[in-house]
Amino acid sequence: MREGSLCLMEDGDPDRAHRLAAEGIRIARHVHNIDLEMLGVSVQGLSLVASGAISEGMRRLDEVNAAIVAGELKDLVAIALACCYMIAA
Repeated sequence: MREGSLCLMEDGDPDRAHRLAAEGIRIARHVHNIDLEMLGVSVQGLSLVASGAISEGMRRLDEVNAAIVAGELKDLVAIALACCYMIAA
């Protein structure tokens, strides 16, 4: 996920960020880690917004923030980063 977010912030490459986030989501689901999965979804959301797919990107970011409000995420760093990505979008 970190490399995906860096692709957005430093390289300005939302397509690469989206691909890296998808790989992170796949791995997170495999190991049943909701925090990392949702962090990947938030990177995908921000990458979609950055590439012009605003509605789809915001839906993903909303999904993540709904999970945060519902108490599904426990990792404070993942929660903070997801919130930052929502604000950045």
